[in-house]
Amino acid sequence: MSLRMSNGHEPQAGIGFSRPLRILVVYPVPNPDTCNLCAGLRARGHEVEFLTSFALSRAQADRIPGKRLLSWLGFKIEKRIYPELDGVRVTLRPTAAICVALWRRVPAAWRNRTPDLYEIFDRLAASRIRSGCHDVVVSPIGASGEVFAAAQKRGLVRVLNLPIVPLTCLQPELEAERAISAERARCFGLALDERRFQQERAEFAAADGVLAPSPFVELSVRETFKVSVPIFTVLFGAPVHQAPGTGPVPVRKRLRVLFAGQLVQRKGIFDLLEAAQSLSFEQVELVIVGPAPFGLTPFGDAVKRVDYRGALSRSELSRLMAESDVLCLPTLAEGFPLVVLEAMSVGLPVITTDVCRGVVVPGENGLFVNRRAPAEIAAAISLLNSDRALLGRLADGARRTAERFSWAEYRAGTARAIETIAENAAARARGPR
Repeated sequence: MSLRMSNGHEPQAGIGFSRPLRILVVYPVPNPDTCNLCAGLRARGHEVEFLTSFALSRAQADRIPGKRLLSWLGFKIEKRIYPELDGVRVTLRPTAAICVALWRRVPAAWRNRTPDLYEIFDRLAASRIRSGCHDVVVSPIGASGEVFAAAQKRGLVRVLNLPIVPLTCLQPELEAERAISAERARCFGLALDERRFQQERAEFAAADGVLAPSPFVELSVRETFKVSVPIFTVLFGAPVHQAPGTGPVPVRKRLRVLFAGQLVQRKGIFDLLEAAQSLSFEQVELVIVGPAPFGLTPFGDAVKRVDYRGALSRSELSRLMAESDVLCLPTLAEGFPLVVLEAMSVGLPVITTDVCRGVVVPGENGLFVNRRAPAEIAAAISLLNSDRALLGRLADGARRTAERFSWAEYRAGTARAIETIAENAAARARGPR
């Protein structure tokens, strides 16, 4: 097959391309999926540039000066570390992250609103497109408005990456929370506004193709945006843990149920705490881990009845998972529930909602409850506490599930998807023969 890109370049290697694609991957913060996406494209022989704000290799992180200052600015070093990406050009634009961090140190009364990291990075990334020479740009939802505008002018193929569910899709969930109480809506965990909705609609309109991380995100996008371009759903890989997670489920008098995530209603925290009120704490121990961006006051006395441990490091969380029996995540919306795979990799069955379909299969590796259903959450926990044989079967199924999710498959899948989007764009540019 011989193709020509709409920017006039001879096309690419991989599936039928005559030379490697020159791909710019944009993401403000290095995360596992973006780094694996870059690695997968490079493995297919493409030229890859990864544009990010503030990132460090492991070697750089070990010797970086000024860690106290970075901590004061709000940078968590361990979240900024990316794996060595052989053959990938990593371009840093720390200005965006530093501007946002400094602005957040200004008293709230002195500023109108905190600038959004993605918003600033969108402008920085657009300038890189105007000065660079690429065939394809892969950019995330919320940071692709100016990026795609610049890419269109230069004839680049535009791939919209959805590591999270678009905020526009969450409007019905927020309205449902607002109907229950203003406090639940205030603690939803994401700021939804018309300006962001307009930007997301423009990003979808400008995209040649979309990458989704889960069936939930793909379905949400199709229902909300009615997109005409192809959507490729490629599931993330499971984290690899050294913590013990094999063997029979330990027999504990008290079932240890773990919640890991931000204490926000998007994760269903109000529903979990309400469910906890009907549980016998002589039989069940509920451990909650994660930052509380709205503090603990909104949860009243309910949070005092559980074991809240705050935010933990990844290694601490891994050990706690290995010492627990069940993960409970009654979430209302997720991009891809990495914490679910993380828990399954150490043998934890999962109580969650249908948001996690595609990973959790009821009766095989966990149980489903309806959203905003505290009574169902309590019933599911009680069932696993009383039926330890079922708990053991689900634990075995959870381990088998985690083994099926591979970052190698994600790398190959995203690379094939991007190549297909580029092929389709080239065919449209050629027009009918």
